[in-house]
Amino acid sequence: MENDVPQVYLLGKTYLTNNEKFYIRNDSIIHMAAGDRHTIIVTESGRVYAFGDNSSGRKKIFFFMSLFEIFIGQLGLGHTNSIEKVSCIKRLKFGETGEKVVLAACGRESSLVATNRGSLYVFGSNHRCQLGFESEELITIHPYPVKIEYFHSKISWKQLSMGAEHTCVLTNDGEVYVWGSNEDGQCGLARKYDIIRTPKELRLEYSVNAM
Repeated sequence: MENDVPQVYLLGKTYLTNNEKFYIRNDSIIHMAAGDRHTIIVTESGRVYAFGDNSSGRKKIFFFMSLFEIFIGQLGLGHTNSIEKVSCIKRLKFGETGEKVVLAACGRESSLVATNRGSLYVFGSNHRCQLGFESEELITIHPYPVKIEYFHSKISWKQLSMGAEHTCVLTNDGEVYVWGSNEDGQCGLARKYDIIRTPKELRLEYSVNAM
């Protein structure tokens, strides 16, 4: 019965046809993250659902005397089309490997998830390196989840956080890594580094419990 299924209630403006509540059958929700205008949900089985504006941050830019309009795709669905229902991110299904998503974070135009095997996957806008990739392109968009290859060893993640254009992650060992925009020192590093292009450990005197 629908009444026996845990309900998700929505507050504020949404982009769903049913904009008050929804439910996911036979799979408990263990984590939720909300960005500027999109949301990521993680279930106990490791499935990841997304909804909200999939072209938030649509921009008009001038490049070589031409006008371009770009879309972001921060829902990780492989496209930048508007959707009106909660959708499963199929690229984050790992089959029978035992790997599954356990944490998520949303920025203004980007998203980040962590798996129980220590991997980080990102999608959306990377125009300030908030996805942890160094790129020579003017603006880089990743509509599909992409793994951050910086972390080669298995890491147990405790907490993820994304700001408008920067990212901060915390391991269970109390280590903090940051990347993205640092124009206002939001990555905790000297302001001479405007952009932290790839993950960098934030050296602190003590281990961190929460952020």
